[in-house]
Amino acid sequence: ITDEQLLNAKNLRNEDRIPILSFLHPETFAAICRSSQLFVGFHGPRNSMDEYLFNCIQRGGLNPNASVYILDCRPQNPSRGGRGCENLKYYSNCEYEYLGIQSIKKMRTKIQAVWELVRECQAMFAGYTRNEQTTVAIIDALRDNRTLEWVTYIQKIIRGSRRVLQLVQQ
Repeated sequence: ITDEQLLNAKNLRNEDRIPILSFLHPETFAAICRSSQLFVGFHGPRNSMDEYLFNCIQRGGLNPNASVYILDCRPQNPSRGGRGCENLKYYSNCEYEYLGIQSIKKMRTKIQAVWELVRECQAMFAGYTRNEQTTVAIIDALRDNRTLEWVTYIQKIIRGSRRVLQLVQQ
């Protein structure tokens, strides 16, 4: 692929982030490439440059007939109408999976809420003696929707990480 083709392809993805090699497994030679979502999608116009770039990445592997998995970290959202997703009709040997992880902005907001809750607990129990009753009270205070949402996000990140690990070890 030429520099000119890469420069043309960068305009097709959010913030010009084209697919790049991030990791190559030393034994299976499975590759992890990262990029941002497309500006086109299931219901949008095709983009032959992105399809060509993707095909070059696929052919660059040891087994050019192996399936390629596109793991979209975002939650599946019908309101997007397929925008920002590769149309698999034009990408050969590909499978698409949503991992259901919220955007980094939402995750930052949630972790800030958790830290706020921790500070509230520290202030609430600052003068207390540490004993079983205080520990139970702190645990009850931390059973807040703010922490439960954060735990759900962490679970989705772990599930997504396990899926990536499973695929690169195949």
